[in-house]
Amino acid sequence: MQSLFGGGELELLGGGGGGGDDGGLKDDGCGSVAWRSSPLPPEDVYSASHFALITAYQDIKTRLVCLERENTSIKRKLKIYEIKFPMINEFGEDTNSYCSFESKETALLHSENGNLQQRVNVLTHELQKRKEREEQLEDVIQAYEKIHMEKSNLQRDLDKMSSLVEKHVERILNLESALRQRENSLQKLNIQLHSKDIQYLQLHAGPDAHLLDCPALTLQSSRSLDALSDLKLQRLEAELEGARHEAQGACQREDELKAECERLKEEMRQLQKGQRERVSVGLISVFFCVGTISVTSKRTKGKRLIATEARILSYDAVPELILN
Repeated sequence: MQSLFGGGELELLGGGGGGGDDGGLKDDGCGSVAWRSSPLPPEDVYSASHFALITAYQDIKTRLVCLERENTSIKRKLKIYEIKFPMINEFGEDTNSYCSFESKETALLHSENGNLQQRVNVLTHELQKRKEREEQLEDVIQAYEKIHMEKSNLQRDLDKMSSLVEKHVERILNLESALRQRENSLQKLNIQLHSKDIQYLQLHAGPDAHLLDCPALTLQSSRSLDALSDLKLQRLEAELEGARHEAQGACQREDELKAECERLKEEMRQLQKGQRERVSVGLISVFFCVGTISVTSKRTKGKRLIATEARILSYDAVPELILN
């Protein structure tokens, strides 16, 4: 303890020059320090400054006792180590060379640690890039899902318009067939009416009346039938024209929907092509980085780099699974 604090410091802690019966530290000759009791004068007991000195004295005393205990335990451990490992005494003379070797090894370890830290920083940067690419991949997937949804909606609208066009075409064909049937029935009615008029004139009129009235009656009846047929024809033609306009609008809408579907398909192909290119470039860089990390991990035998490599492989496997 005297070598630790010095003789002067022990004398100060001991309360002066260390003479007589004053209290303080004393050396027992075995390397340990003991305390002498020091009675305090009664006139200074209640002094504030003396109380502060007593407090500091007790604190220093406590610390010295703790240091003494630690010193004793260290000496005990040193003796145990000397008994267990006698080569410590044999190689005591080579302490300086061992320290120099240890310093060189420490410098080498520091350099390797710096290299490993640099590798870890590179891996962290690559991991950040992987995360950014994952975010871009998620954006592309969302855009793909949106385009797919729009394509489904357009396909649904196209199916509806196709069904409407089929219905309109069927209606047009039905109207045309009905118009032809009415024209045929109108011709048959005209023939029957003409024959009835001739029979009526033959039964109720003479030869002269037949010659004079027959053309007038037939002309009047034919005009009324023609007017009626014209009205029906106009109505049917108007319906036919409206159906044709609806069919043309449906066909035009169908062409627009087909063009929109083709455009969406082209955009989808472009997105898939760009994503494949980005993923292929990312996988090449990741494989290169993983090979470098594997060589470094074999040379330094560090478990942290191997764990980081496994994490990077797990992150890079996500885009490939999504694309598949």
